[in-house]
Formats: sequence, C-alpha cells, structure tokens
Amino acid sequence: MDYLYLRNSSVEKTKTLLSEWIRLYPESFHFDTKFELHQLDNERVVVVLDDCISSLAVCLLVNYFAYDLRDTDTKIEAFITIDDSEVLPNTKEGQRARVFVDKATDDYSRVSLLTEKSDLFVFTYKKKAEATGERMGFSENLPVIGDAVETIRVGDIIPAKNVEKPDAFSANTIKWYLIIGAVGLAIGFAIAYLRHPELF
Repeated sequence: MDYLYLRNSSVEKTKTLLSEWIRLYPESFHFDTKFELHQLDNERVVVVLDDCISSLAVCLLVNYFAYDLRDTDTKIEAFITIDDSEVLPNTKEGQRARVFVDKATDDYSRVSLLTEKSDLFVFTYKKKAEATGERMGFSENLPVIGDAVETIRVGDIIPAKNVEKPDAFSANTIKWYLIIGAVGLAIGFAIAYLRHPELF
C-alpha cells in the first residue's frame, strides 16, 4: 500500500490541498484515479494512493503539501513501493521508500527519499535522484485503517473532457490512421496506373 501520512492535520484540509494539486495536472491522471482519505484520530490523516500513481507524482504531491503547509506544525511523508525508475535507479525497484521534505534545509525545490536499506537520495526534478552517501534508519509503522472517510476521484475534480481517456483516444486515432492509410494506398495505385498502365 502506497500512502501519504500527515500528522497535525485534518481530512478537510487534506481534501482541499489534494483537490488543488489534482487541478495542477489536469491531463496526468485517468478520471477513475482515486485517493482514499482516512482519519486515524484527531490529528493524523492517511491518504491511500491509487496503484497508478507513479513515484514522480508522489514526489510532486509531497513537495506540494510540504510547501503549502510550511508555516504549520503539520508533518508530511509518503511511503511507497518503488515500482518504476522515474526517480530512483531501477536497482531499487521493489523496495519500500519514505518520501519527505527536509524542513531543516528550507529548500522546497527537492525531496528526499530514504529506502528500506537506509540509503538516502535527494531528488531535484532535473534528473534522477542522487545518493547523498548518508545513511538513516528506515522505519515504517503501517497504519491500521478502516473505511475511508472520503474518497476523491480525479473525474470529480476535473471535467471528463480534460482528463486522460486512453481507450477512447486510442480507438479514434486508429480509425484516422486506417482512413489515411486507405486514401494513401488508393492514391499510390492511381499514380502507378497512370505511369505504367501496362502493368494492370
């Protein structure tokens, strides 16, 4: 399970920020992509992330929350299973990682990723994350969650016409390729016939 974990926050505040973040990337997610919000107690919120959310998207999400809440005592981190090589080298695939912004640096142009093997990386969005050479202890206490208090679907935030629809787009594109291909063949045969009618 990949999730965002917030301490000293509320479901309402989290929902507002999450909706704002989704609006920043209107064509990045399928309209069925969902985020489940869970209130653990009065101060802790967990957002369970859809399986299709990439590690790059999680980094952007953590960064957005950390910057917006920088003047509060809210603590934000995400725990993910590395399943792509967008951010970390593919040798880290399958490992758990903690994604966070180091508030001590006051630098919101980067995020830190700590793998379950205690390797610390810094990601600046310009290229893949770089190892710092530092080692930190990795720990994850998987939250016990019940039913979602709130579920946010991308299609509820952004009108469907602005959201990625891969199936409909693919079918439409294939249709046009077939039409253009058929017209191209017809023109090719016509030119060949005009130049060399003896072949037909």
